[in-house]
This record gives sequence, structure tokens and C-alpha cells, in this order.
Amino acid sequence: MATAFTQVIVGNTLEELPQIYQALEGFCSSFAVPDYTRRSILLISEELFSNTVMYGYPDEGTDEIALDISLAEGEISLVFRNHAVEFDSAASPDGPDQENAIEDHRIGGLGLFLVHQLAKKVESRRQGLANITTVTVDLNADDE
Repeated sequence: MATAFTQVIVGNTLEELPQIYQALEGFCSSFAVPDYTRRSILLISEELFSNTVMYGYPDEGTDEIALDISLAEGEISLVFRNHAVEFDSAASPDGPDQENAIEDHRIGGLGLFLVHQLAKKVESRRQGLANITTVTVDLNADDE
């Protein structure tokens, strides 16, 4: 059971990213989320939102992207819902490809690798036409 919850719903354009930041910052401030964890969830959210917007809508159609943020039992849960093309964010990406230039990496490569490094758990499923990605981060994660 969540002890804290908030939701933000935005359009599928990069111009909406500040609203995601604002919701996350407000949540972190209200519940005294440690700085390292705050920075981690900001980075995770930016990466997942940006990839969804840039690669998930090849026809450039409009959609709403929902982000549920909750805190319970020492964990922060981020749940992203959208109707973009199907993509499995939970698939464990390979580490950085040091053979090729950064521009030549596959979509979701480095950023998704970073998401998996910062998160305790990443789950992804398709429900009807919706992608649902759940990322769990330890509240007291640190950079050690």
C-alpha cells in the first residue's frame, strides 16, 4: 500500500518534460527523498519519457503519457503508461558498446542501460494498446 502517491499526465512532446520534472521535484520535496535517489528518478524519468516521445510515435500522432509516482515500504515506484509502439523497457540491455561511436548505438541502448543500473527493478508489459513500464528504486539508494 502506497504511503504517498501523485500522478502527472502530459502530452507526448518533449516540451512536456518540465511538467514531469515539476511533479517529481514536488514529490521528492514533500517526502524528503534523499538527493541521490531524487537525481536517479529524475534521470530515469527523463530517459524513459524522451525515448517514448522520440521513438514511440513514428506517425507523430498525439497521445497522453501518464506517470504515477508512489512511495511505500522504502521504495519509490514510477509507472509510465502510454500508447506508443510496443517496446520492452525491461529487457536488460548490454553494457556500453566501446567499439562504435555513440551516435551509432541502438535506440534505448546507453540510456536504458543507465536506467537498469539505477533501478532496483524494471518491469514492462503490454495491456491492450498500452505500454506499462514500472521502475522501482530504493528510497535510500546511494552512490557507493
